[in-house]
Amino acid sequence: MVHLTVEQNRIGRILQAGSLLLNDSSTARDVGRQIEAQMTLLNKHWEDLRVQAMDRQTRSVIVACICSSAFTYLAVQYWCENVMQKIWNLALLLCLKRYTYTRRFNCRPSR
Repeated sequence: MVHLTVEQNRIGRILQAGSLLLNDSSTARDVGRQIEAQMTLLNKHWEDLRVQAMDRQTRSVIVACICSSAFTYLAVQYWCENVMQKIWNLALLLCLKRYTYTRRFNCRPSR
């Protein structure tokens, strides 16, 4: 984008010089038309390039956001899986302790 700004300043100076030539009374009419046509063409090409650059930058930002979101999603998914595994392990441990207690003391757990 820095390169685009530098070039935009350069294009601006060229268009300004063209305007000065058009406003100069010594410029012939047919030369003035040629200058105006070239300025219009330059301006159109520049605008097309600027729009393409902005689209490219927008796509880059979108891709970066999607990648970041995907990475965050995977990190959260990994964390959730770890938490679920810990909960499952604790539940198994509690069941095992309860089973061992009832077998040891030969009693039924209350519900």
